[in-house]
Amino acid sequence: MEAKVSFEDFFRFKNPNFEFLISRMRCAFEVNEVKYEDVNTINMIKFKKYMTDEVHNSSLKTYMAVISATVSLMAADGLCQHIDFKNLGRMKCEKPENIALTEEEVKNLH
Repeated sequence: MEAKVSFEDFFRFKNPNFEFLISRMRCAFEVNEVKYEDVNTINMIKFKKYMTDEVHNSSLKTYMAVISATVSLMAADGLCQHIDFKNLGRMKCEKPENIALTEEEVKNLH
């Protein structure tokens, strides 16, 4: 009988250019190895929040799309649960940016 392929091995095979995401998922999920059962909605929210501090929003959208496509394949095979990445995509995780006017800019407003 053939051994079941691990999540990480499948992800590497499907996405060789995005292997670095595995280490990021490990950090966000707080695990030593990402397993199929670790890939759930709660952990993907953690991942998105974790990555917000790491990368620009446009890169994060790309990474989420790569993971979404891979998880969809796995879910079709019954390996991972279905995750609604559309709702995750709508979740705002952008870092707030505080912008203040200088004294000169305030004077110019009057």
